[in-house]
Amino acid sequence: MRTVFLMSCVLLLALFACKTQVAVKQEQGDRGVFELLYQHVKSRMAISSDCSAGGVIFMRDGKVLYEEYLGAVHRGPGATPITTDSRFPCFSVSKGFGASVVLSLVSDGLIALDDPVSKYIPHFKGKGPDGKFLRDNVTIRTLASHSSGIPRPDKQPERYDNRPIFEDVVLEFKPGTSFLYSELAMRVLGHVLEVAGGKRYEILLKERVLDPVGLSSVGYLYMGADTSDIVHSCVGYDSSSIGFSDEFAPKPYPGTGLYASLKDIARYGQLWLDGGKANGR
Repeated sequence: MRTVFLMSCVLLLALFACKTQVAVKQEQGDRGVFELLYQHVKSRMAISSDCSAGGVIFMRDGKVLYEEYLGAVHRGPGATPITTDSRFPCFSVSKGFGASVVLSLVSDGLIALDDPVSKYIPHFKGKGPDGKFLRDNVTIRTLASHSSGIPRPDKQPERYDNRPIFEDVVLEFKPGTSFLYSELAMRVLGHVLEVAGGKRYEILLKERVLDPVGLSSVGYLYMGADTSDIVHSCVGYDSSSIGFSDEFAPKPYPGTGLYASLKDIARYGQLWLDGGKANGR
């Protein structure tokens, strides 16, 4: 394995702080060369509206050399200190996990990056209602790279009733000619992956990525679940909020909604550095 440095500082600027508490540190009790990194995390927390939780993990060749956690799961009374098992909201880091599902399906020959979306959503053709650009040219590649032309509006109807899904989507530019960060495109991508993979996106992610790599902390968080190890996110200056995955969308999709421990996020980064292989697979 080639020497690789992987630093993942998950500060999650949407989180707010209480007093710093160290949950994990080097055995010798001295941060040594990592002291500056530790101070950087503390300063980032302070300027991010005094966020409640931060963490840092430093890896070389897949081995953790330094790991430390600061703060608590929220700013309220009785908040527990975060630990190596605490799960942070991933927000758009979820998209990075979605990329592995895409490429897993490519590897198995179930999709190709340049397949048109219309191959999986047959009515996704033409220009759509009052549209200017052909949807026929939207591909899996342009969806995944935010170059499809699908607009930014994140709101997707809760149900489509008797109407075909995504039938009213119109493009803002010719696919592949510009960049536009779009959650709606991620929803379309998720639907395509489900059609091609024959399973719900959440199951595809679990079976093709999370279980083989052993990322047990990574997953969606549904209302009613145990939240004792969940780092709260913020709404304005309030850090008492937990954004449940099923509040983001009617069903899981690659855009957002995942929760994960910092260590598993780092291990996922290592997967990419190792050429997409884990345990020889």
